[in-house]
Amino acid sequence: MRLPLLLVACALVGCPARSEDGLRPMARPAVRDGGAPGLTDDALAVRLGVDRSTLRRVVTFAPMDCVLVHARRQGRWGAWAVDAREAPTGLPGATRVLRAWARLGHEPFTEDLARVVGLFAFPDDTVIPRRDVVEVDGAPVWAAAPSLAPDGRGGRALSFTLRSPEGTLRAARFVISADHVVTAR
Repeated sequence: MRLPLLLVACALVGCPARSEDGLRPMARPAVRDGGAPGLTDDALAVRLGVDRSTLRRVVTFAPMDCVLVHARRQGRWGAWAVDAREAPTGLPGATRVLRAWARLGHEPFTEDLARVVGLFAFPDDTVIPRRDVVEVDGAPVWAAAPSLAPDGRGGRALSFTLRSPEGTLRAARFVISADHVVTAR
């Protein structure tokens, strides 16, 4: 009778247990900013030749070694992945971000992939990051959640829904190769 009470008391008090072999805190490589995250918004606007009043930094929850910028240049929206050496836009910009995440050991959620690829491929549109009801022409419509599936060739197929500034919905599909290159499908 005393032994079970002693075991219960020990469990409640927190008797030291033997340590688990092989369990260690996760180590993450240090993030190097590449010289760009330290740039002011004014310096970014000059470097990219964009309208300073429209420039905004795009925040991600993943560590980055570049700055994501969304702004208007010559009347059109664009997105750039800016580091000390380059500022790719379009799908090369999305590829730059995915490769940076891979180097840092970060595996993004499907929603984050959709947001980044959508930002670079369709800078005018808004990515719908989850399954949701949206209004189109006064009627509710289900928008599909972003999805990521094997493409059968060693890469992954990313599909998501976009909303244009005019309010119309459209589907987008991209392939992300094993070496993190993004291509339109």
